[in-house]
Amino acid sequence: VIRAARRHLAVLEAHSIQSTPQFDLFTSARTEPDTSSDADVEQESPHAAALLEAMQTIEPDALTPREALEALYRLKQLAERSA
Repeated sequence: VIRAARRHLAVLEAHSIQSTPQFDLFTSARTEPDTSSDADVEQESPHAAALLEAMQTIEPDALTPREALEALYRLKQLAERSA
């Protein structure tokens, strides 16, 4: 059954419209390291620095759903000020 499924998959992939193959969902994603620092954010905008500081103080696992919603609204207000 598995061999037949693999053959069928190979046929489907050969006739696929996609020009690139689908990535394996179970492999680790390789991302570029973030080269920006907190100092870069502080130089850009004091509001952006305040937003970053507020995000770093939030402990999502320790919040109730209501507290999480309030924190989200607070972050949204800070983000709107920095825009």
